[in-house]
Amino acid sequence: SKANPIQIRLAVPDSDAINVNAMDIGWGGVSFAIPKDAPNFNIGDPLYLDINLPAYHWLSALVVVKHITAAPEAVCIGVEFSRVSENAYKTIMQYVTAKLPEGSFG
Repeated sequence: SKANPIQIRLAVPDSDAINVNAMDIGWGGVSFAIPKDAPNFNIGDPLYLDINLPAYHWLSALVVVKHITAAPEAVCIGVEFSRVSENAYKTIMQYVTAKLPEGSFG
């Protein structure tokens, strides 16, 4: 939600981590928007993310870029979880399940 958003920090090689705007999160991955002037990424690139889920805590994940879509003000990137600790994955599953509309299946 806008009042309590998911926070994502993207580790950028040879640079400081950047905060990116989370768009969606699911059991298999997450999507986010980065500014057009941010470093370029390619499909298949591994990335390291720190993710803060509202009402939970920060967790870390190694992800792989699966989709890249250019938008007027930003670049939208979809990534798939590659390496996530068992505890972090359980937290993601709890968060996603809690956010599903009643009767939905992820």
